[in-house]
Amino acid sequence: MLRRLRVFFPFLVFYVLLEEKAIGLIPDVSKLDLGDLPGRLEDHHSVSYLLLPHIYRAFLHSESADWLAGNSSVSVACRSTLSQYYAGLLNKETWAWKMYDSMGKQSSGVLFGATTWTGNYEECFNVRSTTCQGDCHNKNLSPHFCSVHMTQAPWLSKLVSNLQLPFPVPSSPFIVDVCVPTNCSKQDITTIVTEFLRLENSSLENTTASIQVKSVLCHERGDVLIDTPAIICIFILCTILLMVILGTSYDINKRRKKLRVKHGPEITIGYENNTDSFGILRILVTPRRKSRRRGTLSSSETLEHDKTKNANTDKTVTLVNKVPVEDNHKSILGTSPLHSDLQDIPEDIEMRETTDLVPHTNLHSEESVPDEDANSVTSSNMEIPPTPIERKSVSLTPRINRQHSIIEVRPSHRSKKLTSSENILTDFLLSFSFRKNTRHILADGSADTLFCLNGIRVLSIAWIVLGNVYGTMFWNPDIVDNYLSAVKMTQTLWMQMVINTTLAADSFFVLSGTLGAYNFLKIKTKAGKHKQTDWRKIMSLKEYFFMIVHRLIRIFPCYAVLLMLGTNLMPFMGDGPRWSHEIENVKICKKNWWTNVLFINNLYDPDNMCLPHTYYLANDFQFFIMAPLVMIPLLIKPRLGFALIGMFLTLQIVVVSVLNEGINGNVLKLRLNEYWSLIYVKPYSRIGVYCIGLGLGYLLFNCDRQMKFRKMFLYCGWIVSCVILFLLPYITYLENREGGQQWTGTQTAIYEAFSRPAWALALSWVIFCCSTGQGAFVGKFLSWNVFLPLCRITYGVFLLHPILIHVVIESAHNNFYLNLGELVYTYIALFVCSYGLAFLLISCVECPFVAFESHIRLRFKKWMSERKLHNLLE
Repeated sequence: MLRRLRVFFPFLVFYVLLEEKAIGLIPDVSKLDLGDLPGRLEDHHSVSYLLLPHIYRAFLHSESADWLAGNSSVSVACRSTLSQYYAGLLNKETWAWKMYDSMGKQSSGVLFGATTWTGNYEECFNVRSTTCQGDCHNKNLSPHFCSVHMTQAPWLSKLVSNLQLPFPVPSSPFIVDVCVPTNCSKQDITTIVTEFLRLENSSLENTTASIQVKSVLCHERGDVLIDTPAIICIFILCTILLMVILGTSYDINKRRKKLRVKHGPEITIGYENNTDSFGILRILVTPRRKSRRRGTLSSSETLEHDKTKNANTDKTVTLVNKVPVEDNHKSILGTSPLHSDLQDIPEDIEMRETTDLVPHTNLHSEESVPDEDANSVTSSNMEIPPTPIERKSVSLTPRINRQHSIIEVRPSHRSKKLTSSENILTDFLLSFSFRKNTRHILADGSADTLFCLNGIRVLSIAWIVLGNVYGTMFWNPDIVDNYLSAVKMTQTLWMQMVINTTLAADSFFVLSGTLGAYNFLKIKTKAGKHKQTDWRKIMSLKEYFFMIVHRLIRIFPCYAVLLMLGTNLMPFMGDGPRWSHEIENVKICKKNWWTNVLFINNLYDPDNMCLPHTYYLANDFQFFIMAPLVMIPLLIKPRLGFALIGMFLTLQIVVVSVLNEGINGNVLKLRLNEYWSLIYVKPYSRIGVYCIGLGLGYLLFNCDRQMKFRKMFLYCGWIVSCVILFLLPYITYLENREGGQQWTGTQTAIYEAFSRPAWALALSWVIFCCSTGQGAFVGKFLSWNVFLPLCRITYGVFLLHPILIHVVIESAHNNFYLNLGELVYTYIALFVCSYGLAFLLISCVECPFVAFESHIRLRFKKWMSERKLHNLLE
């Protein structure tokens, strides 16, 4: 026996006992007699008892123990089934041994933080017993899988403290998975394990005396068919899917019918020849070859003219056979033969089989069209209306280019007439077309797009996903087998970028403010309201209301899908020994989901926030509501607008510095103190960053993206901005590195107060230079066309990636061994899958509602124009 002990003596003494001596948990090894070791092994069966007790033994010998027999706290049913279980083990029955095999047991790496003894989840649920001996209450002894959560072992606490980390880490509890009969309730399990620990502590020289049972979680596989809210959510999602299928089918069928027509869609154009007549142009729009130059026609595309006299009147009707179209734009020839230049039609104008256009001339103009100007035009396969068009049958809508507006010629009583409700239903169905929405996502941007924002948006969401993957593992030590190694990773230089991923959220606030101000000022200037001095004339309450409604239509459908997933469907999206984390989050969502709907989840009970990452949406929507308070002064009195921006920026710096000095909070203390609820999610900690974006949007619009800096000033600006952008994520290495000193409350307050505004200003310089053509290779990279479709679904990635991370990581049946390779592999897989799911979410949910809202707005504007023209003609 002693020879065998001498073989593994170095592993036993020097690897375990010397480690334990270093942290003062066991006596000095020099005082330990080797002759006592066989007795220790015989008494405790394993030297690992010096570290953590073997909880599974409590359920193997519990029936024969005197303490259990006389303990009334354990139910009779539980004791009876445990007796059958113990008898099954003695009789070597398969079901009993499967139950024993599926229990969590100690593995290697305990000193690295492997304090979660994961059992075999599937094996436990698949166990069934068909025999029943004695007085049993259940003919089928079906086990259930439970996790016993206990306090952190004292030796692990001391080991963590010996690391001398400058930041606190989440407590790593001692968790053991057990497979026990279903007749044993949580209270029964708690009583058995507590009594077992008491007996073991008395025989283990109090090495585990402080380990106590905190809670017991028993896992149950839910049935979605009996959950009414989940069924309703599934019905809604299936309805959306059905609409996508119907809309896509209708769109494809409609497209096939159009392709059967030889010359393509027909456009009817009207203009006045004189005071008593109304000329009609009907043209066929055909795709233009890329080799054609703008405004030139091939021999097959020659315009021919013919004067056609109507039988009832002497009105001249000009007919055009073919008109070339630009490569990437819809264009038509000038309406009148006097104007033969091509005119662009904006992309948002839907070209139908009879889209009617009129030139921007007075309908009562007395200017006639000379016959000689139309000698080269002939009619081809066109029908002339048998009766002249009455003035009252022409409806005018807003102009679409320099010479044209859309009109509608009412069809005759003999033609098939679509009702307004049918048109709306058709538009609603087509808005769900997957083909159309996919083309919209993959389409090129317009000329006035700030293309550099696309790259920043995609890189920022990639950074956020990386930080959340690591954060999920860091804040849940029970899913990592080498938790102490994961903690040590935070002390490396390269991990500082991952830790400080919250700066990417500030990038989104800057982008949101920039686009908001840029588009607002562009629209108001185009409408001629930039010369107004009365703010009520710049934006009425009605416009303000519809601006908010448009914003809600843009963001809320996808947000509602996310809330359905997080509140009702999340329990059925995963399954595993650590899935209980998400069950607790679902309970929070069922209680506080209404705060998300009202966008006040960052203000009301933020410690129990449903879907914590949605704090950004709450802040962004709150900023969007108050943005006109800054944008209107920027339009009327820019100095006043910038004074307001400075006031909000100062407010953020002062409030954050004062509050943070008292709690000394940072990202690594996100959930360990009041930093999350008091500072991080509040609007006053980001309002200054958003206002910097508003100021940037004004500057880009005011200079028309044409401002050029002197080379020396440009180079200095780039150097300063790059230093700030690289310094802010990595400066925390001075505190977090091994041997680093924890920052004082004042130092942390200064960093937290100035880091986000400094990041916003440095990023604003990059955006401004790239938008004005001074970004060099940086501007070219950020404006890369690949980023354009990716940025259009970034919102979906932001919403869905935390759900996907939790489903993949916390539903795993085995723990992760966290290192650089595992982190990169998991991150890439989750990032790609997030984009795939986001593409489906945006194309099937967001795009249909945005497209239908656009159709409704166009119809409303058309109706208003018809009313104005009708009143004018009468």
